[in-house]
Amino acid sequence: GDVERGLQLAVSITEEKEDDLAVAVIFALAGQEERARKILNSQELAATGSFLGAATLAAALGEENRTMTLLEQAADSAFRRRGPYPVLRRIQCSPEIRNLSGDPRYEALLDRLGLPD
Repeated sequence: GDVERGLQLAVSITEEKEDDLAVAVIFALAGQEERARKILNSQELAATGSFLGAATLAAALGEENRTMTLLEQAADSAFRRRGPYPVLRRIQCSPEIRNLSGDPRYEALLDRLGLPD
């Protein structure tokens, strides 16, 4: 129940500190959306390949269009490099991303990845 203390602990255990996408998801879920958006907007996603983390953050912020764009970029990148498995795990495990169920683009991505609706 101590959101501020939880945020402090999360920030203290990350290597990237407050620029970390995982910490930014915590900010978003804790209602600190401006802080989370600042981190999301500062990321060099193409350079770092952090599309999945950014997609989770965008989903936590309720940015469906941005989430879908990032998920599609993650899938494209994964297919080029090593297969869709990281994308599959994130889609299956992230409640923020699973909330996109019913979005035609999300359903098309599931089909592309061979996942059931």
